[in-house]
Amino acid sequence: MDLGVAPGEFVGLIGPNGCGKTTLLRVISGVIRPTVGEVLLENQNVSRMSRRSLGRLLAVLLQDSATDMAFTVGEVAAMGRWPHLSTFGVETRRDRQIVREALDVADIAHLADKPITAISGGERQRAFFAMCLAQQPRVLLLDEPLSHLDIGHQLSMLSLIRRLNRQLGLTVLAVFHDLNMAAEFCDRLAVLHEGRLAAVGDAADVLKPQLLKQVYRTTLDVMVNPITGRPQIVISARETLVRHNPL
Repeated sequence: MDLGVAPGEFVGLIGPNGCGKTTLLRVISGVIRPTVGEVLLENQNVSRMSRRSLGRLLAVLLQDSATDMAFTVGEVAAMGRWPHLSTFGVETRRDRQIVREALDVADIAHLADKPITAISGGERQRAFFAMCLAQQPRVLLLDEPLSHLDIGHQLSMLSLIRRLNRQLGLTVLAVFHDLNMAAEFCDRLAVLHEGRLAAVGDAADVLKPQLLKQVYRTTLDVMVNPITGRPQIVISARETLVRHNPL
């Protein structure tokens, strides 16, 4: 597999369940060491970087971020400062300011003193996103950042990610199941199928009915969003029921 993400690019990683999207993020982040090939981050081999050096460049929001920790939302966000702390792990006034700003940006500051176990799934998602922001990375890996979020918070989250991407030059690689959201917000899409890259490119070039049928094993129609001009997946519940459950 050969996938390159340019500095300041927002790339969406799509594909069916079990195709290897989360595994790929774990390999890129250094959690899993590749058996073949290498992962380069700013021309450095990720496998040879210290966790602290890697943490100054790369932040990761995974699906299975621990939710049974005995910490408050503010303490979870403050964990993002770990790569930047001194050897003795002492927070400075600047560190605390960065954490407060991250909580504000993630719209979770009002819950800073709440235990992470006492808030909703969507709020926990934003708390861990605040931790990523507090890390001040140059590259952000997101595994289904919209999970547990209602439509309003989904749009708010993606608008925020894209704003950070555009204004700060933050490089983003994010896993999506919602193809329409991915098409609207990402610069390019990378399609994974059975552990391999099936296609990479602009959403208009990637989201083709034939490829979608091959990858997702179902018939999907694609139209153009009349407002944004981006491709949009159209589904029909009746046609799907007839196709998969013939009487």
